[in-house]
Amino acid sequence: MHVSLVTIARLRETLGGEENFTLFLRAWLREHGHDVTVVYRSLFGVIMEEKRIEEKPTVRFGVILSGPYLIFMLGMLFFSLAAAMRIIHLNKNRKITLIHAQDTGYGGLAAVVAAKITDVPVVISSHGIRQVTLFNSLEGFLKPLELALERGVDRFVCRGANAIISVNKHTESYLKKHFIPLEKETATFVVPTGVNIKRYSENERTRQHMRRRLSFSGDEVVIGFVGRFSPEKNLLFLLEAFAVVTRRFPQARLLLVGAGPLQRRMEEFVKKIGLNDKVVFTGFRDDVNKLLAAVDIFALPSLTEGCPTSLLEALAASRAVVASNIPSVREIVEHGKDGLLINPHDIEELQNALLLLCNAPELREKLGLRARRKAALYDANSVGLNVSNIYKSILTGANHRCGQ
Repeated sequence: MHVSLVTIARLRETLGGEENFTLFLRAWLREHGHDVTVVYRSLFGVIMEEKRIEEKPTVRFGVILSGPYLIFMLGMLFFSLAAAMRIIHLNKNRKITLIHAQDTGYGGLAAVVAAKITDVPVVISSHGIRQVTLFNSLEGFLKPLELALERGVDRFVCRGANAIISVNKHTESYLKKHFIPLEKETATFVVPTGVNIKRYSENERTRQHMRRRLSFSGDEVVIGFVGRFSPEKNLLFLLEAFAVVTRRFPQARLLLVGAGPLQRRMEEFVKKIGLNDKVVFTGFRDDVNKLLAAVDIFALPSLTEGCPTSLLEALAASRAVVASNIPSVREIVEHGKDGLLINPHDIEELQNALLLLCNAPELREKLGLRARRKAALYDANSVGLNVSNIYKSILTGANHRCGQ
């Protein structure tokens, strides 16, 4: 089986949920004897890497461009056209069995266009609800027009797919309600993001080593975040809450791992309120498993999520978790059992949850042990098997319709 994986992610520069999943699936499929070609985005074009993609990005900070969103949309439409052409060309030389795009937006658009021309089945993965992320991110008087255009892209992609894989039930329900017509025979599946549990079994020696490198003392309680610094992650909200926490619990520290468009505003805010000595920005890191070993509490106050890889990593690392009480997170974390859930719009809830865990090491340990057991449900190998079985079911259906 020759699978073409398509993503709008810049795999050489940053690693988020979609990027991690693409690299994981590529490796898993190859380990199980399949041919895989990845089509992905670079800063100035499209790259089709058949043999080698660095497992670690070659650039620690992705280049972040700002400007009118409509200009960005035009650029992404160009990417979709160029990526579709690359897939069509690839299919002429080495027949593609199935195309699997990693979003319902422009990667999916490239996949569906190429699939219509090559008559190859196409699977779309939705790692979250794009429309919610865009609604929380876009600003200005053109926002209604931009959202309407983006809805058109999602609708075209979902209607052109043979199957759609959602990372949680909430996303699946949303796509069925808004983008998949009842008369369209589109198969839908729910497959969460996976995590390599064994990779997050760090010991006390690693913990102490990383805390020394990060200049954390033994009596300090470290609150950590891992992910992209973008509006939907609600990180300015986290900083405001932490400012109160550290006044009531002076031993608290905040570790922010990642990069993104909000970084400058976050750094300016930290400087403005005088927390430079209590907040650590690491930039992009490829040793998240070791960094999590240095953390006592993991915070994820996002406004929207798909199946957050960083949350699964924190659970696998046996960290006490404070996360948003939103549908996708509720499918993973049970409040009071393997983490604490808070209203991402209520700063007092976040402050109180963080302060509770700062003052209760026994509760942190209990939640962490339960978190580790929960993470076992998201084992990466099971995810690979589920995706492979979906491929087989789609291909069997396609062959049956063709009379093969």
